[in-house]
Amino acid sequence: MTKLKKNTSKMIEALKLGLNAMKNANNHFQEHWDQSYLLTIQSQLRGLVAIGGKSMHPLLINLSKELHIELEFYALTGSDDQKKSSSTVIGKTWSPIPRDGFQKYLLEDWLMVNDFFAFGSMQFKNRNQIIKDTSNFEGGTHYLEETPHIVDSLKKERVGRLDNLSRTLLDISELVFYLGHLLIIDYECNVIKSLKIITKEEQDKKLKDLEYRKQKHIEFFSEMGSFNFIAEGFVE
Repeated sequence: MTKLKKNTSKMIEALKLGLNAMKNANNHFQEHWDQSYLLTIQSQLRGLVAIGGKSMHPLLINLSKELHIELEFYALTGSDDQKKSSSTVIGKTWSPIPRDGFQKYLLEDWLMVNDFFAFGSMQFKNRNQIIKDTSNFEGGTHYLEETPHIVDSLKKERVGRLDNLSRTLLDISELVFYLGHLLIIDYECNVIKSLKIITKEEQDKKLKDLEYRKQKHIEFFSEMGSFNFIAEGFVE
């Protein structure tokens, strides 16, 4: 049977739904410290940005390619020093704006940076692998009988109430939430520019409102540690 391909507007609606599910799960997690809410975050990250395999259709990344909207931001550079890898990441490692020690990344490239050290296998892993291993291991999509080395390493390191696996997932999900809504705003701008049934004055007003929303969105996420997510950077 032939499957019907979703059009762009339906994919945007699916993106909104996924981002809201992730936001609500984060807010409930921060309020109640209930690990079960992280399952929603894991599964949404897998569906929105996880790369690789025939069954992987990362909605946010695919939309960015279809709409020619780049998912750009700035982030701490990766480290091949075990002491500054996964065991010392304590929270937000990225920014919408340039910062000292940060470099510009595209989301797909950042997800593939190997700067998380798994002590069991003595190998560096990337965020993409962490998303897939975590959602497979803890039930975001599957349940594995064996614990992936990177999951084990991140769970063993703890700062305060949270282990580093939770902190890493929260860091990634905040970035995905930020970039996802930025893409939605840019998409809405393009739709308004293509409309033929509104006046130039109406179009200018709508575009001005969207530009205001975009700037407020960037400003909000420029604050390191905002959106209920952990502290900033790497521990020195």
